[in-house]
Amino acid sequence: WYFFFFSSRRRHTRFLPVSWARRCVQETAIKGREATQIENEVGKALREIENASAEFRDGLKNVVVNRVREVEITRGDKDRKKCLLVYVPFPVLNNVQNLQRKLQPELEKKLKNQTVLIVGSRRIMSKWIKANRSQKRPRSRTLTSVYDALLDDLIHPASVIGRRIRYRTDGSSFQKIYVDANDRDLIEHRVEAIQQVYKALTTRNIVIEFKAETLFHKA
Repeated sequence: WYFFFFSSRRRHTRFLPVSWARRCVQETAIKGREATQIENEVGKALREIENASAEFRDGLKNVVVNRVREVEITRGDKDRKKCLLVYVPFPVLNNVQNLQRKLQPELEKKLKNQTVLIVGSRRIMSKWIKANRSQKRPRSRTLTSVYDALLDDLIHPASVIGRRIRYRTDGSSFQKIYVDANDRDLIEHRVEAIQQVYKALTTRNIVIEFKAETLFHKA
C-alpha cells in the first residue's frame, strides 16, 4: 500500500497549480533534466499573460507545460525562422484550447513574434510489445490516431472538414487537408509553419487548403 500511495502522489505533483515561472522547471525536474532557456522564456511569458487578465487566470490555473521544442522552418529560399512547439499534458489540453484563440497571439507577441503552436503530449504504443498476452492497445495510442490528433492540435482553433491522399506519378504521396474557409483568418498566416512542423514530426507531407463546407440542408 505504501508503494501505491507514493506513486500516486508523484503523478499528482506533476499537475499542481504553481506559478508559470516554475511550471516548466517542475515538469523537467521530474524527468531528470533542467529546463532549457526557451522553456523558461515560455514559462515567464505565460505567467505574465495569466496575471494580466482574470479570464486567463481562471482558464490556465491548473495548466502546466511538459516541454518546448524549437523547429526550424523556411520561408522562401533564404528566410529561416524558428517555430516554438509547446507540449501540454493531454488532461489539460481542452482548457488550453478553449482559450487558444486569444492565448496564441498574446504568446507570440511576448516571444518576439515567433510562431507558436500548442499540442498535447501523446504516446504511441507498439502492437508488438506487450506486458502479457491479453493486453490490448487502445486505439488512441496507435500511430495513425496520434498523427491525426496531432494535426488537429496544430490546426486548432480551425476545423478540418476533409482529408484526401494524393499519389504522384513517381510513386510518392501527400495528404491534402481541407480546412473550413470561415476559419481562414485564424490560421492562414501559420499554414506554412504547420505544414513544415507536421513534416518534421511525422515525416509526412501535407498540403492545407481552404474550402467552403458543403451543406446538404438549409437552416
